[in-house]
Amino acid sequence: MPELRTTRLRLVPGTVELFDADPDEPDRLAALLHVTDLSDWPPGGSGYDRDAIEVFRAQLLADPALVGWNSYYACWGDALVGCGGYFGPPASGAVEIGYAIGRPWRRQGLASELVGALVARAEACGVERVVAHTRADNAASMAVLAGNGFVDVAPDQPDHLRFERQLTPREAVPSR
Repeated sequence: MPELRTTRLRLVPGTVELFDADPDEPDRLAALLHVTDLSDWPPGGSGYDRDAIEVFRAQLLADPALVGWNSYYACWGDALVGCGGYFGPPASGAVEIGYAIGRPWRRQGLASELVGALVARAEACGVERVVAHTRADNAASMAVLAGNGFVDVAPDQPDHLRFERQLTPREAVPSR
């Protein structure tokens, strides 16, 4: 799976090798990602932690074809600034996304670029709907989602709002 690119970001799909280095071997992770700055890694205040890394790693061990349908590392210049990705491959024409940007790089539009790239890839792969959840107190995340065409829909999780964006898929994608 090739990297995704935005105006400023290089999104590197997670692999077993990357997940094996993350977070216990920061020098190895930096070398694999071709960055030098991991100053806020993993992103503070996010759900990206050791448990999440292990879920993504286990997905790829079970099915290596899932590269690109879980986590991406977001690199800007020589810094690892955040992460984002899918909670798995499309199911019933939909994917769910999540994302986080490290504190030093927030309020610069990077989360919007990251979400835009994830939506564009999903649409190119035939996905019909993208779902995202955020806490009601996370105004910045709600603004990122609204700016990327998501609308607030009925919540399906306690303490989280649900947002969706309908897509016009270019090709059909099989559900898993």
